[in-house]
Amino acid sequence: MIFIPAFYWSRAQINKNIQEIVEKKSLIRQGSNLTGTLASLKKEKTEAVRFSQALERLIATRDELVVNFSGWLDREASNYQVGITFSFQGNEVLPNEEGFGQAQFSIRLSGDLSNIVALMRRLERESNQFLLNFDNFDINRGAEGYYVTVVGKVFFK
Repeated sequence: MIFIPAFYWSRAQINKNIQEIVEKKSLIRQGSNLTGTLASLKKEKTEAVRFSQALERLIATRDELVVNFSGWLDREASNYQVGITFSFQGNEVLPNEEGFGQAQFSIRLSGDLSNIVALMRRLERESNQFLLNFDNFDINRGAEGYYVTVVGKVFFK
């Protein structure tokens, strides 16, 4: 008779132990997943900081923009043997918590079309001094070459 109650008691204890093992195994798995997630987040944070620092180097301050932007455009155009006329257009958007400020501009380029295209590629994609975006352009052919009017924006902090 003692055997039957002891059997049920030990069976209940075994089931309880099994349940505890399953719960602890689940906690260990969750901890392992959290550790992996944390490691991944730390790696992504490091990469995000690097990209943020690179982006910060590309974004001029408003003062740098006013003082240096047109001179930089003139030097770049000269390197590509392209004539250039530049002016800021409209109102600027000031930087805020959500993003960088931006100033619209218009440039008129004149010269050989391949040189103009190379200059535009350099300005928009390869610049390490200012971050630009071209919104619109108009191409005309004249007696002395091509004339391209570009409307875009330059970002600042």
